[in-house]
Amino acid sequence: MIKRHYMYVKDIQKYLSQYYEKYGKKITFAEAVVQMEKYKTDQKGLIYPDYAEWDGTDFESLKKIHDMMPVDITYFLNHPKDYQSLISEKTDAFAQRDVDIIMPFFYEAIKIHQHDFFEIAYLLSGTGILHFEKEKKVLEAGDFCIISPYTDHDVELDRDTVLLDVLIRKSTFEHSFYNVLQGDSILASFFGNCLYLPSHNYLLMNCVPNRRITNTIRNMLIESISMRPYTNEIENLYLSLLLAEVLRSHTRVSSCYQTEIGSNIPISLILTYIKSNYRNITLGAVAEFFGYDTAYLGKMIKMYTNMYYNEIVNKCKIDQAVRLLKNSDYSLQIIGEQVGFNSYDHFSRTFKKVMGVSPKNYRKQH
Repeated sequence: MIKRHYMYVKDIQKYLSQYYEKYGKKITFAEAVVQMEKYKTDQKGLIYPDYAEWDGTDFESLKKIHDMMPVDITYFLNHPKDYQSLISEKTDAFAQRDVDIIMPFFYEAIKIHQHDFFEIAYLLSGTGILHFEKEKKVLEAGDFCIISPYTDHDVELDRDTVLLDVLIRKSTFEHSFYNVLQGDSILASFFGNCLYLPSHNYLLMNCVPNRRITNTIRNMLIESISMRPYTNEIENLYLSLLLAEVLRSHTRVSSCYQTEIGSNIPISLILTYIKSNYRNITLGAVAEFFGYDTAYLGKMIKMYTNMYYNEIVNKCKIDQAVRLLKNSDYSLQIIGEQVGFNSYDHFSRTFKKVMGVSPKNYRKQH
């Protein structure tokens, strides 16, 4: 049986900070733990943080609580170079679970790497920089970034930044998170596209964490160190809840990157993106978002769906209008505005063209 070795987050962070302040340059996490090897400890007597003490609002206090988290460094002591290339879900990080949660260090050297699992980087406070392929993207508080497997990337953090990193096994994703893949959400399309097509992508949404989200995060953290029965299943459920809350509360989908342009166009992801932004999105904006020529994308949408772009957008608007007509007391004018029409006349004409009846008569009939 392999003897396990651990270090506490606070000690690793202290070493990284002192090294940077002394030498004016940064080293990686793996380099730090190798240099700190004499400070390692075994599993006996480990102390774990009490995440239940976090109030769900003060992210700096969460960071301090997490400082007491022991990190299993056994793999990186034995394979330090792996941290610089491909990190596998077969490492000790997952500890027989489907999900692992970490909070990355600051003053750590950028080391572009890949891994064979999904990564969700949720910036709770502060700012950071996402290094993706040859691109740099500034991250702000509330940015929720999902990075697909086998993608060259790294995230650079400021001193005061609090970032939650959720790592998810790809090998068990379809089984453990079947519910996430259902429906027509942009998350379902993104994960499905990454599972079944070879693509290097990220999906960036913005969702400022509300109390429901922070409560879910706290519960995930509590389960992540629990030894009670069914903790893996419960942690998976909390992650599904977190994804649903982000879908419900996000204000925008600001970036999606595709490195391979060709006939294997991710049409389901594109259609889901249109459905998520139909109120004010243009074909040109969609094309720019996915990295395609506008005319080419329009032809591909028509070929795959047998509908023109404007027809798809109008269908999205009318579908939402139908739901509001059935389930709300909003005036017809307000419903038209909410679904993206800039005048009631335009709304009424389009609705009648699609549904065969005016909005007013449709509401009376239903």
